[in-house]
Amino acid sequence: MNREDAIRRIKKCLALAKSQNANESATALRQAHKLMEEWNVEQGFIDCMDVTKESLDSGARRYPPIWKCRLARVVADAFDCEVIVQRTVFSTDFAFIGASLSPKLATYAYDVLERQLTRARSAHVAGLKRCKLATKRRRGDAFANAWISAVSEKVSAFAGADEVTAQAVQAYMDCYHPNLERREQRAKKYHARDEKSLSAGYREGHEAELNHGVAAGDRPARLTH
Repeated sequence: MNREDAIRRIKKCLALAKSQNANESATALRQAHKLMEEWNVEQGFIDCMDVTKESLDSGARRYPPIWKCRLARVVADAFDCEVIVQRTVFSTDFAFIGASLSPKLATYAYDVLERQLTRARSAHVAGLKRCKLATKRRRGDAFANAWISAVSEKVSAFAGADEVTAQAVQAYMDCYHPNLERREQRAKKYHARDEKSLSAGYREGHEAELNHGVAAGDRPARLTH
């Protein structure tokens, strides 16, 4: 038996250890611990084996704007994922980390929603007249954040419930990303005159639709706007 065979057997034993039969459960757990000690396999490694990571370009040169980070966080929470920002040589990416197909679905959902929101935000900003550039940016951000607030419940409903526990994802984070740097971003303060942008974003966010299309195999469901 090689190491890969041992790991598969450990996973099988740990699954059997959840049996309602006390004797079977105890025997399986002892066997799992014996193999883990023999092959020097830590529990954290076993926990994170089913966790995967999917990345996509954030479109930002350095750090993504707050509203993009917030959208990524909303999507990650809906699909029981963690999301981190990773800088590479060529891009700054959002990386979604979770079990099974969750990261792939989260990446797909974020990509489609971000495209919709970017178009809606750009159209809203283009309609602002006699405004300074800083004012347009602030009102564009107000629009985007309100849009995200309105659509967040629909994202959660689209994702549905999952049996994934946070323990496996946390084990993966501890193993592969133990020294993440946390960067706090303060939300911009909006002015009274920004209320129209907030209202418009909230209204358009409510009009967004997330529909489950017919998917072949494990292909992600189709989202439409």
